[in-house]
Amino acid sequence: MLRLEVPLDPCDIYLAAGNQDDEILRGCQRYWIAEAIRYTHREAVEGLFTDHNCDSPTSTRSQVVLTDWPDLPSVERLPPYNTPHYSLGPILENEGTISGTYNVIDEVFTEQLGYNRATDFGGRLYLVYGDQKTVSLVRTVQKERQDATLLYDKYSWLLVVPGLFHWRTNYIDMIHDAYSGSEHAAVESTLYHNKNYLGCVQGHKSPFDHKEEVATRAFDARVTALFYRLLPQGVHAAHPTQVDNYIRKLSRATFLEKVEEIRQYVFRAAEQSPDESKPIDYEFSAHAKFLQQMETYKTLKYAIKHADVGLIKRALARCCLLFHGSDKSKYAFLSLYMTWLTQTDAASKELQDAILANGLVNLRGTDDSWFEMDRLNEFFNLQMKVLNQRGQQTNKASRGALTCLTW
Repeated sequence: MLRLEVPLDPCDIYLAAGNQDDEILRGCQRYWIAEAIRYTHREAVEGLFTDHNCDSPTSTRSQVVLTDWPDLPSVERLPPYNTPHYSLGPILENEGTISGTYNVIDEVFTEQLGYNRATDFGGRLYLVYGDQKTVSLVRTVQKERQDATLLYDKYSWLLVVPGLFHWRTNYIDMIHDAYSGSEHAAVESTLYHNKNYLGCVQGHKSPFDHKEEVATRAFDARVTALFYRLLPQGVHAAHPTQVDNYIRKLSRATFLEKVEEIRQYVFRAAEQSPDESKPIDYEFSAHAKFLQQMETYKTLKYAIKHADVGLIKRALARCCLLFHGSDKSKYAFLSLYMTWLTQTDAASKELQDAILANGLVNLRGTDDSWFEMDRLNEFFNLQMKVLNQRGQQTNKASRGALTCLTW
């Protein structure tokens, strides 16, 4: 059930679960700190947390089972299953315009799906997922037709939802806008410097994949540097072998204590709003902000992959604050919209679960093979692009052969 009359109160944002310093948030922070150190010193950390008497000669790195390792909290996961999906036929309309959006909606629901305008649109909502522009266009259509006589013509039976893949791409753009720095200024705390120092080359990767890799590796590097602060005298961070040997000599409890010490040192609310009446270490503050905001992104990505709709809901509430502190004004509005849908009584619990669950797809049916609905659509677009390119190459080859035959 959707109750349009329910307002969004500021307390719905500030008191949302994702914006509280609770044990779930602290558990996520511990997990990502531990994983960052593990990424840099994998063999030493895995050796410390592996029960060697349980080793199998056929085990592989991907099958390593860590004992006493921090778990990322689970809030509300969907059971794994193969989600059915169906491809529609071609729609020769410009969905980037308002008039084209009208035609696309009619084509999909009445022509291809074959729904009856008079009987199939009462008492139910149809969820539609897309990027920010799709959301804006559909809402414009609904506003234009709100005074229509027929229920179908009102388009109030549509509930448009921003896709989580485009949400992630805009979040990564926000991170890079805030922390990249100038290409000409070699400031060591910026992502531009980190990208060059870590050797992150774009190559054949998409711009989003490249940006995500840079931000993720920068997160790991910063956390590892905080771990190096805790090294005793005689263990030099510049010598990885010394650090590995030091880790191997630790107990599991001691290692986890250091993880907690890092968490308390850098994941502080005060770093988001420092007291300007006191001296501020702006470089450390920038590092702390980056780590806190990347923790939200990494948790959102993990929650999508494992279909934890509870964690997704928490991450969206956090984004409501973060997008409003950036230049992403359109996604700042969408974050308010999603908080209204998922954190208030505007949508019933069943509708909230449906909104988040139907935004995910699982083609393999395993625990960790979920991904975003709008990303599946991008895969179809990629296939069409590849087919187009192949068709053009085939036509060029045919014309070339015809030219040779003519001569």
